[in-house]
Amino acid sequence: TKDMYRNLLASSTYRKQKDLPFVPLMRVLVRAGVTPSPAIVLNVLQNEFPYSDPKNCRHLIQTLLQLQENIIDDQQDYIVDMGTLEHLLAIASRKGDSRLMMEVWEYIDAVRNA
Repeated sequence: TKDMYRNLLASSTYRKQKDLPFVPLMRVLVRAGVTPSPAIVLNVLQNEFPYSDPKNCRHLIQTLLQLQENIIDDQQDYIVDMGTLEHLLAIASRKGDSRLMMEVWEYIDAVRNA
């Protein structure tokens, strides 16, 4: 069943976001022990653009942080490009969402220290 959920997450597209909430689904799956590949996770992240929902953004960053912290030596990192992180910080700043800002900085620290 884990493969079925990975395949479901892999089908994430921007247009399907209204049909299936990929971010909450990914968050629940990761908490349940499913480890999607970095490509799948980053695809879900990209499909959230323009990142207009701060709650979804926080959940994405929290999930990325959890995955990054649980990396086994032979796995790839869940690295988000700096432009996307800057964009998330700008949105958080515009909306006054200090929690999102802190989550992004916590993620940056985790990746830098990995």
